Amino acid sequence: MFNVTYKRYETVTVATILTARVIDTAGMTAFGDEILTHLEDHPDTHILLNFSKVDFMSSAMLTELLRINELVRRQRGSMRLCGLRKEMRHVFELTKLDGVFHIEDDYKRGLKKYHADVKANS
Repeated sequence: MFNVTYKRYETVTVATILTARVIDTAGMTAFGDEILTHLEDHPDTHILLNFSKVDFMSSAMLTELLRINELVRRQRGSMRLCGLRKEMRHVFELTKLDGVFHIEDDYKRGLKKYHADVKANS
């Protein structure tokens, strides 16, 4: 099982990825499966994926994030990312996925803004 912690803050669930390096296919798949299982058990989730503990992830992780985002949307939830290191954020910009994913730099500010946005749209 991939090392992720979940904490619910009213309308938003924060999933903090504790695995520092995600580079192999098995690790990426385990990450995707872990988050998907949680979402299947908790439909209509608004989830903030916190990458602040992750030092490095392969660009192939983008496939897993797209897979997770697809399920979230089908379940009428939403997903945002935060805490991406500069190098990882650059990959999102190069692939234009920064237009697909809402990305916040700071976890606390990101959570506060996300919570306010969810409440405003409810």
